[in-house]
Amino acid sequence: MEHSPYQMQGACMRAWNVVVTVRPGALEEVRRLLHDLGQVGDSPYDNVLLLRAEEPVAALHTLQLWCRINPWLRAQIDHVVPITHAFAFETCDEFDSRATESLREWLPALAGRSVRVRSDSHGAPPDDECRCQEAALGAVLARALQQSGASARPGDGDPDWIIALECLGQWVGLSLWSRGQVRRYPELGLGPTPQAG
Repeated sequence: MEHSPYQMQGACMRAWNVVVTVRPGALEEVRRLLHDLGQVGDSPYDNVLLLRAEEPVAALHTLQLWCRINPWLRAQIDHVVPITHAFAFETCDEFDSRATESLREWLPALAGRSVRVRSDSHGAPPDDECRCQEAALGAVLARALQQSGASARPGDGDPDWIIALECLGQWVGLSLWSRGQVRRYPELGLGPTPQAG
């Protein structure tokens, strides 16, 4: 029986803990290098590689050192995002439920701080209402904070915290990064956004 990429994601993609997005034409060379950091796999999307590293942040640090030594490599990598929480979803309700569960442990750190959600989406989710996961996750976060009796400020520009959301079809990977970490690791691709004039 043939499976769609969406059906395969729930079973196969939970194991990966780093998402690496590369420039067109660089996939094979970057894949070869990543093998030194852990198990490497393909995603259903042409410019996205998946990595299973024993220590995801250590893998990011090593990749950063390689990029400093080899500027060509840095030019081929769009961004590298370690993932701490991952889930698959089929409906908007399931997205909300699983995202709420994933965000719960971060609420104490986020309360009263400025927070921005940055998403990178590949492929369309099954429900048109879920097409903008960034807005959906922002709403989930606001609701979860409110239910816990806390709140957070919008984080345009240079926020205290950034929630990185990597969405590959029906698979979502989340991670939380402080301002200091974002500055230390530009390879995350989470740097400050321009302020509106």
